[in-house]
Amino acid sequence: MTSAWLRPDNNASDAPFQLVCFPYAGSLSPPFADWGPALAPAVELLSVRLPGRGARWSEPPPASVPAVAEALLDPLLEQLRGPFAFFGHSMGALLAFELAHRVSELGAVPSRLFASSYRAPHLPGTREQFHLAPDDRLMEHLDTLSDGELSGHRDVLAPVLAVLRNDLRLCETYRPAERKALAAPVTALRGRRDPLFTAAEVRRWSETTTGPFRFLQFPGGHFYPRQREGELLEHLRAECVPEQ
Repeated sequence: MTSAWLRPDNNASDAPFQLVCFPYAGSLSPPFADWGPALAPAVELLSVRLPGRGARWSEPPPASVPAVAEALLDPLLEQLRGPFAFFGHSMGALLAFELAHRVSELGAVPSRLFASSYRAPHLPGTREQFHLAPDDRLMEHLDTLSDGELSGHRDVLAPVLAVLRNDLRLCETYRPAERKALAAPVTALRGRRDPLFTAAEVRRWSETTTGPFRFLQFPGGHFYPRQREGELLEHLRAECVPEQ
């Protein structure tokens, strides 16, 4: 059963494992939906689709990370049928973390949480509040994160800014509730040239779990999943279905 919140991205409904992907800030459509064919037939890919963008453009944008988790919980549980993992990139790491806690509290413990390109959620957010920044400063920030790939494309990005601002607000105002650490294993991932979060900050995801922890770095910057997609997918396949 599909919902507006969650949709499969490959024809792998009989797969023994499910991977749920959570989007990064400013994405208008599920950014990892094209991974589906590469993961099939062993892994069914499910992409989270947030309101206020894409086919859900007319809906109000998300109010907070916990609000997204609360609304997504039931649709997610309806689609989970066996072993599963969460992959969240940047903002998506926070969403995946919040959902991992909620499903775990109901007895559905993820096989692994992949937290990509974000500091550990309990660390203080001392950086500039980009969701309050002028457009020029926000565009400069985006250009830095993209290694200059967005230079000269402001006209294309202008419609995205409102979505991005709200997503950044979700990230910059999120404060996780005090609760027990996850039992699920956690893998924290980062691009070595990421200008936003240091290796030390990302490593501290180790403090969010009592289970096994891994820290991986890939060549590239904040958007290393696109720059090193093949390597990342190889790792995800190996961790999700080790015998493959």
